[in-house]
Amino acid sequence: MSKLVLHIGTHKTATTTIQKTLHHNRTVAFEAGLVYPDLPQQHHGLVTEWIKLPEFYHYPAGARAHWEHITKTNASSDRTVLISSEEFSRGSPNNQVNFTELRELVADFDEIEVVCLIRDQLSLIQSIFFEVYRNHGRPGWNNYFAGCLKTKLATGVYLDYSALYDRLLQDFSADEITFLPFRPSAGPSNPLATLMTHMGFADLSDKMSQEDANRSSDPLATWLSIQINSPNGFDEDLAKQIVPLFEGRKSLMYTRPEAQQIRAAFEPLNMRFLERYTRLTADDLKMNAYDEESYFFRDRMTALKWIELARLVRSDAT
Repeated sequence: MSKLVLHIGTHKTATTTIQKTLHHNRTVAFEAGLVYPDLPQQHHGLVTEWIKLPEFYHYPAGARAHWEHITKTNASSDRTVLISSEEFSRGSPNNQVNFTELRELVADFDEIEVVCLIRDQLSLIQSIFFEVYRNHGRPGWNNYFAGCLKTKLATGVYLDYSALYDRLLQDFSADEITFLPFRPSAGPSNPLATLMTHMGFADLSDKMSQEDANRSSDPLATWLSIQINSPNGFDEDLAKQIVPLFEGRKSLMYTRPEAQQIRAAFEPLNMRFLERYTRLTADDLKMNAYDEESYFFRDRMTALKWIELARLVRSDAT
């Protein structure tokens, strides 16, 4: 029987690592019975029928033509086809994939499954901010933070997993939807292995040469370097020089009250989601306590710290 698996993200759950690894190990995967189609710009162009993306993601023949080719080539086989793009899970009201139309395009497959890795919102919100901010210098943190709390979206990425679940249930049955933990409570975080094991290819992740991508730099040092280096953006060398200011602690973009606000807003939403989707546990979405002995919050940048930072920048300039 043929099967189509739509790996829909979400963003910042090692999607780029998964996609690059599978792309570079397509032959190994195919020999194991898993098809990862070779497409320009990976698979993101497959959503351009519905999602607004930069022009370089668009395929000359159009997204629909590639969907039809994937279906025609594989739907009558006994292979599993994996399509991977975090853009499938976009939540902005006017910028979403039309899953009803998509199902019609792939209707000839015997089975279809939607798989989505999710992570706790406290780490996710910060991670998404820096992914966008490093590249574009916007949005500002205060507006972004307030928007996350108000809309339950982070630049279009779902933060309320019940809302994402409801959306998927409009076109897929509950049996066709799987949520997997980015950081499982039962073991170390290896999203590629988690995905492959779930799909029935547990041995495959060990046979593939893994491509690491999008490793995050220190959050607060990144933000400070962009502020100082404006309008030229992120300065990696400057960020590295700033890190010692944090006295051996891991830094956070959050102030202490902001971190508490995120927990208060999203822990109840997670509990409601887990009451409906019972294949995950509360520990799978547990938010880090971020104790002050180990973490440096943004509101610890006191006047003395800013003076220390100014001296650091000045000494480097001379």
